[in-house]
Amino acid sequence: MRICFVTNGLGLGGVERVVTTIGENLNGGQFSTYYYSLSMEEPAWKIKESGRLIKQKKQLGQKKRILFRTGKALELLLKGEFNVNRYQKSFIQGITELIRIKKVDVLVLTSAQQFAAVPLIKEICGDVRVILWVHQSYKAITQLAKNFSSSFIRGIKSANQIVCLTQDAVLAFNKYNHNITLIHNPLSFNMTTKVPEFKGFNVAFVGRITFEQDQKGLDLLVKIMQKLPDSIRLNIAGAGDEKSEKKFQRLVKSYGISQQVNWNGAKMGHALIEHYQSSSVFISTSRTEGFSLVILEALSLGVPVISFKTAGAIEILENGRYGILIDNYDIEKFACEIVRMLNDHELWSKYQALSLERAKDFKIENIVQVWRELFVRLVDQS
Repeated sequence: MRICFVTNGLGLGGVERVVTTIGENLNGGQFSTYYYSLSMEEPAWKIKESGRLIKQKKQLGQKKRILFRTGKALELLLKGEFNVNRYQKSFIQGITELIRIKKVDVLVLTSAQQFAAVPLIKEICGDVRVILWVHQSYKAITQLAKNFSSSFIRGIKSANQIVCLTQDAVLAFNKYNHNITLIHNPLSFNMTTKVPEFKGFNVAFVGRITFEQDQKGLDLLVKIMQKLPDSIRLNIAGAGDEKSEKKFQRLVKSYGISQQVNWNGAKMGHALIEHYQSSSVFISTSRTEGFSLVILEALSLGVPVISFKTAGAIEILENGRYGILIDNYDIEKFACEIVRMLNDHELWSKYQALSLERAKDFKIENIVQVWRELFVRLVDQS
């Protein structure tokens, strides 16, 4: 069975990491997996056999980007939305060509714009089964698709299967398509084999340095740190574009917390594991997360988690059973919970044990088996 995962790129993001984790663990035996990347960038994650990664050949030049922006703006003005497929013909041409050449049985799409192309892809390649893998919350992805909502909804309705990460998303998408499966994202590395020790007043944060839609809550992060005692240190692993990184540096400086923040850029592999294990508590300040891979990674290493309530955090932490959830972006409450966790060793030990217990539910072999069964069922139905 031949399966192709489509991504906007294979950089350091959580979606890219999960896609390659599933794809690489599936590849072999009954399954052959491929990746179609809309970006020309080199993958940050290891892919065995270079021929399995196909990059979109036709990339937009500067003139075409300007024309497309103008066209979209004009359509929005006249019609209230634009036909996104008019602006992704290169993608549709490239992916349908790949489906024919590689004889792809199942196509897995991972973004809102890709979802909108489903009717056209199926019209050209009628035998291919299409799965929409929704990595965002329902609210977040519909916000991303608000300017091409008609095309987006047609794509949702046309898909053979939708895979959601949370029960909330399953319920929301059910009004458009009843063929929905809940599959959690897996751990991207092995659980710790030994119980880590308390690492003092050190707090970990992992995430992209971006201010896009304020999703990662970097503004909330610095406000929380300002309310903490000077003895508490924040260790950050993450990177962004030059503009975002400079903005974050200015933000840290303006809140007077430069001495409390240790930021060493993006980390991968063993360096990322060491980053988690060098802290006693992991915090997530995101305003929205479809499924927080970094929370899952922290749990697997026995690091207690404190997070704002997002769809992903609620799902992973089971509404507060396995970690502490903070309502309504309450930075005062968040700061208090950090101090309480760091000063109460009995509480810290309790949540460490709960973290390791919960992480067992996301072992890669269990999640990959669910994907295998889904692919077989989907192909057998045709």
